[in-house]
Amino acid sequence: MAVNWAGIDASAAHAARHMSVYGRPDYLADQLRHAVHPATELAEGRLATTLGNRSLLDSSAHFRAMRDHHRAAVMTPYGRTG
Repeated sequence: MAVNWAGIDASAAHAARHMSVYGRPDYLADQLRHAVHPATELAEGRLATTLGNRSLLDSSAHFRAMRDHHRAAVMTPYGRTG
């Protein structure tokens, strides 16, 4: 398996790493899951390809939103509406 780093929101992924403090590694898994593909389907990717691939929220804003999402016990994964 390989990760298509170009499809990762670097700010959201960084914030999701910190959700492990709350015992919730699923936030990081959800940020990465959509970008994991069989290695034969992807050209060689590197972490640097996430450079500039960020949402309008910075990492601390994502983290606060994830923490609120967790506290509200929302069933839909963070950042997904359906």
